Amino acid sequence: MFTIYFSEIVSPKFEKEIEFEGKDIDIEELVDKAKTHIEIYKSSSLYEVKGVINFRLKLKCSRCLEDFVKDYKENFEVIVRRGIEKIEKEIELTEEDINTIFTSYEFIDLTQIIRDYIILSIPMKPLCSDECKGICAVCGANLNKIDCGHKEKEEIDPRWEKLYEMIGGKDGSSKKKSIKNKSKKEKNTLHIKGTHTR
Repeated sequence: MFTIYFSEIVSPKFEKEIEFEGKDIDIEELVDKAKTHIEIYKSSSLYEVKGVINFRLKLKCSRCLEDFVKDYKENFEVIVRRGIEKIEKEIELTEEDINTIFTSYEFIDLTQIIRDYIILSIPMKPLCSDECKGICAVCGANLNKIDCGHKEKEEIDPRWEKLYEMIGGKDGSSKKKSIKNKSKKEKNTLHIKGTHTR
């Protein structure tokens, strides 16, 4: 599907449109048909390949946990050289060297390149929107859809965040209250002890 034979490239500029689906490149987040426009510029044994990939991804928002679909557009550019790469001594690689592919075959295979660019476009923490309010820490309601009435969790020292989660779980309000009460009791105890000493 993403294979272009050198015998097809008969003019200095070669163009091709490719349509594909997620199953073709093993990316389940890819929905609908994706399109890639490819331009290849021939110069002796060197081929400059430029491409534009238009695709849609179905992702899960890291805040509200709802599925959403987003359109993406990625550009790529690589240089293909015919023959086997020869490295006689250690050299510092330039950006052109990094983007250069050597092939001893009679074709250019862009499958892995296109797949890599799509995978790299998937964010670590997808967001359905920058304004996403997320879910309620108390009842789990989607705050983008309803106002459950619960107050937002009070800010705590990030150094104690993990401990807070361990003792409070998802609903940390009651635990936090008990922590405050405990601290208050400790203060009262110290005050009583101090009075007794006098």
